[in-house]
Amino acid sequence: MNKNYLKNVNDAMGLVAQDADLAKHQLTILISQYPNEIEAYMTLAFLYSRELQFEKSLDLLQQIVAKKPELAQAHFNLGYLYQQSGQLDKAIHHLSLSYQFSTAADKQLSGLLLGLCCHQQGNVDIAFEHYLKLAESSQGDPRWLYAMAQAYQTLADFENSALYYQKLRSLVHQSKESTAQLVRFFTTYDNPRWQQLDHKHTLKELLLKYSSKYHDTTFYPKTFDCETEFTEFEKYFSSHPKMPYWIIKPTNHSGGQGMYLVNHPDQVKNKEAMLAQQYIHDPLLVNGFKFNLRLYIVITSHTPLRAYLWNNGITFVATEVFDINKSAMANTAMHIANPLVHLDNKNLHIANCLEDDDKGHLMRLSSLYGLLAKQECNIELLQKNIKKLAKSVLNASKLVGILDNDINTGNNLAYPIKILGLDIVIDKDLQAFLVEVERFPGLTSPPKDIISNAIKSQLLADSYQLCLPNSLDLDNTLTESSLVAEEYRASTPFTLLSAS
Repeated sequence: MNKNYLKNVNDAMGLVAQDADLAKHQLTILISQYPNEIEAYMTLAFLYSRELQFEKSLDLLQQIVAKKPELAQAHFNLGYLYQQSGQLDKAIHHLSLSYQFSTAADKQLSGLLLGLCCHQQGNVDIAFEHYLKLAESSQGDPRWLYAMAQAYQTLADFENSALYYQKLRSLVHQSKESTAQLVRFFTTYDNPRWQQLDHKHTLKELLLKYSSKYHDTTFYPKTFDCETEFTEFEKYFSSHPKMPYWIIKPTNHSGGQGMYLVNHPDQVKNKEAMLAQQYIHDPLLVNGFKFNLRLYIVITSHTPLRAYLWNNGITFVATEVFDINKSAMANTAMHIANPLVHLDNKNLHIANCLEDDDKGHLMRLSSLYGLLAKQECNIELLQKNIKKLAKSVLNASKLVGILDNDINTGNNLAYPIKILGLDIVIDKDLQAFLVEVERFPGLTSPPKDIISNAIKSQLLADSYQLCLPNSLDLDNTLTESSLVAEEYRASTPFTLLSAS
């Protein structure tokens, strides 16, 4: 294989954080130059899937399969995308092929997802067949133990379900990595309907529908689709002179890429795949700097709904002192707190230990509360408003049939846990505003910095403990293990969210 080709593919992937469009363009060129090599196809398919452009991603993967019909990874990726598209029959077909063509060492993930898809389809007996094929190599795999426990529980075989939960507990107590591996698996292979919250455009449409039904418009800034609603945006701008600042966002980028401020619609550079969102021009500041919050909702049951707000989180602090004057509009280091925007900023500082995180631009929510308390901020009111916002997100989720939906009852246990990330901005009156929802909030691989790694590791550990079965999960008998869960829920850093 051409070494320069592989280097160019890796270079394109390295561009993603700074300019995803350029990365995709370079990969497209590589595909035209090397049509028989698959790495650029695979990488570009991944980027499209991340942006929820499944049709483009599926087309690229189908081209790979046409060239290499026995390539297990391509079939696995197709199976995953079809699962995420809700096309379980096609997902099962390609995952079966992935399992068939995988080496013995690589069959584990294909077999697990294959069983999970059968479970999600309601065919628990077939799911068992796939899980049992993995039994010999899976006794130490927390994902397999959890899948077996959930499948037995679906069949009301509470004795075997409790047995596998106990094996899982013993394993997790011995290894923190087992906890992370388990939660990441079930967070990644989730209910595909969560896509409607993950994408900026569909989130906007969902929250518009929610606000119309429940008359709750206070937590999501006014937002327009620049491609289809630009005239409405111009009219709204003209009629609301006290809202002069808007932030322009690409709908298919993340990490703050491509965002910029305007104070007139004429300043919008490109309308395609862009949103115009009212900018919170009077944000709450910490030591003079703007900040964003990444908070986490842990959903342990879809139907009936059981969800919790983790009481910690991550605070992203901008690297330059906030100024709302027109002359400072172009300074993204002042207005966008996402750390990816600040990687090259000389002022960026991330502490090397948790004890000093409040001196940097990345800190725990608890550390932020400490700093805000020194500014005489009403922390209790702020927490109340954050909880109210989280409840509104859950209520909106009901509108897409994810939560408290009778249709989901039969296969609820096939979607045992979900962790959502909420990106939030706070204004000077302590009102919480939702900016984005992250369906996969950076939990699939360990962060490189000490602060994020410590926060997310604790989140994963706490989330696992939260998911221990309680007296209602099994046979209504309050066992020793369920007592542990009840005591944990009563004392841990979680707030129960009861979506009404």
